[in-house]
Amino acid sequence: MFKTAVLSAVLFAATAFTAQAHEVWLEREAAALHVYLGDPDGRPDPEAAKRLTGGRLLIDGQPQAVAYTAQADHQTVPVTAAGDVRWVHDTVWEPWKTDDGKFQAAVYHARYGRSEPTGGAGYEFVPVAANSDTFVLTFEGKPVPDKTVKLVDPDKWARQMATDGEGRFTVPARGKGKYILIAENETPSDVTVSGQKVDSLLHIATLTYIAE
Repeated sequence: MFKTAVLSAVLFAATAFTAQAHEVWLEREAAALHVYLGDPDGRPDPEAAKRLTGGRLLIDGQPQAVAYTAQADHQTVPVTAAGDVRWVHDTVWEPWKTDDGKFQAAVYHARYGRSEPTGGAGYEFVPVAANSDTFVLTFEGKPVPDKTVKLVDPDKWARQMATDGEGRFTVPARGKGKYILIAENETPSDVTVSGQKVDSLLHIATLTYIAE
């Protein structure tokens, strides 16, 4: 029984570490949306990518029927609509126990594009104007002040910034190419995830966009 308890504790700790060390980010080309899970400034996790197929694709705030196609290190979804795309998944990982013995679960909020200066009901980066380098980090439509933001630039150079008192920050221009923004936000909760009632949710937001 002791061995079982120790094994369970190790598994919970491993799940928590994996969730906090992995982000979901989106890339797009032509009519395909590529969904990755791993480290944006390193490399995707091919094994973990198998967990992505339950994610919800949102266009103009409306859920879309999707068919996932497994690739070597990610999942691909056909998308033909123009404009920004959002993707949400709350069961990539099973809930885990935090240091205080309470249960927590991760919710991934990924967005591709910065053409729409509007936000949704989740956790996301919203440009103040179409294609702007200034963003507002919002949760449930409200600005999130004084929050750490990780930036990965086209050279995969990573740095940390922070939102101001109004949830705003500006990304420094570092040339053409792909930029990825990342932020976390922990909130109390009493929802049930994968059959387990959780006490808090760890929201992980990413935004991918291309600077021309």
